[in-house]
Amino acid sequence: ECKALEKRYPKRIIGFAHVNPLGGAEALKELARCADELGYPGVTITSEQDGLYLDAPQFEPFWAECEKRGLFVFVHPALKLNESKQFDAYDLARSSGREYSLQMATIRLINAQVFDRHPKLIVQMSHLAGGIAAILGRLRSYQDKVFWGTKGNPKHGIAPAHDLDHYIDNNLIFDTGGFCGEIKSIKTALVEIKAGRMVFGTDYPQEIRTSDVIATFIKELKKLGADGEAILSGTAKRLLKGRV
Repeated sequence: ECKALEKRYPKRIIGFAHVNPLGGAEALKELARCADELGYPGVTITSEQDGLYLDAPQFEPFWAECEKRGLFVFVHPALKLNESKQFDAYDLARSSGREYSLQMATIRLINAQVFDRHPKLIVQMSHLAGGIAAILGRLRSYQDKVFWGTKGNPKHGIAPAHDLDHYIDNNLIFDTGGFCGEIKSIKTALVEIKAGRMVFGTDYPQEIRTSDVIATFIKELKKLGADGEAILSGTAKRLLKGRV
């Protein structure tokens, strides 16, 4: 059905693979079919699953297959968090818990050396990776394992081959969904993340439910000039390999 919609609305609808990254051989077979037979450019997963996080070794066959097939991985926040007790009131699981999950997924992928093992792997983090730009200064500092006394620790002393910005500039893409069309959030992210690593997203109809809000959001992005154009179209063209 999705492939039929692609043909009916070329360059407007593009299908993605949806497989269980922990599903073993059958899931990898389906991933290969989606890439080779259906021509889908990416696959969607969640930021945590079944009590595991994306740095767990059980995910390794999935990452390897995605790199092999040239599929980028779109990471959406998990709708059910592995640990949810602290988010049990005030709708916190949706308002902040999901964003925290995306931040953790990003940090774990980098520090677990997933991108070092799979340097061609591209991961698109939704919601600007939970607004990770705002804490990148702190995160960079804590990558210095000697300074913080964690060097040699079997859990906390693990570090990737390069600094955080290497992976932000080479392996990660960040979409603008998740912030309800608030241009200030995009401007905040641009302080730390290049526009060429950001792609337009709205999370419609979950958070933006009327066309006028989307229209205003697009107008505000266009006011950013070259950065806005990169977010609205340039990054997507590279990510989708010219299919839009």
